[in-house]
Amino acid sequence: ASDNDSLEFLIEYRDKVFPGVPVVFCGINYFRDEWIKGLKGFTGVVEIADYRESINIALKLHPGIKNIIIINDDTNTGNMVRSELDRIIPLYKDRLNFIFYDNMTISEIISKVSVLSRDSLILLTFYFKDAAGNLFEYMESTTIITSHSSVPVYSTWDFNLGFGIVGGKLTSGSHQGMAAAVLARRILSGENPDSVPIVRESPNRYMYDYNQLE
Repeated sequence: ASDNDSLEFLIEYRDKVFPGVPVVFCGINYFRDEWIKGLKGFTGVVEIADYRESINIALKLHPGIKNIIIINDDTNTGNMVRSELDRIIPLYKDRLNFIFYDNMTISEIISKVSVLSRDSLILLTFYFKDAAGNLFEYMESTTIITSHSSVPVYSTWDFNLGFGIVGGKLTSGSHQGMAAAVLARRILSGENPDSVPIVRESPNRYMYDYNQLE
């Protein structure tokens, strides 16, 4: 079961549609144990974007940075990301100024990112929908932002890699899948799924675009 909607479906309907069949989930954002409390045969891999480590590696590679520009949309997922960022921003008190571009049209963002000063960096999270309601594929919005930006762009998801970001500690669908496959193989080999612990440390990896590094 990949991503939150599929897990929510199985929590509600597994016992009716697939009675007794074990569930291995992955790509689950903001997982809570109470979601599967009392259910048998559920295990999987939690997905947690590593905003702090992406910021830290960007600061290490770019000394003297004062401003982190967060580009984030106003969707439900974007709002959850904003809540997570609000939680870690106090860790950088008196060191960094965080500026959110989270309720703007794409043209407004282009205008702003094209004139950023050299003491700034961009952290791109999700930008699938702008303030005017325009929808974008991830490669489209990422390419537009990076191609117009006057400063380096970092991220926390690997689907943005290859479209102009430098990199970061990235959440990876393929690494999520590989970790889930290990759990599934244990169950298929006869292990009780209730004894297979949930992987709570997201298998994120530092990944970079060589062309952007150059």
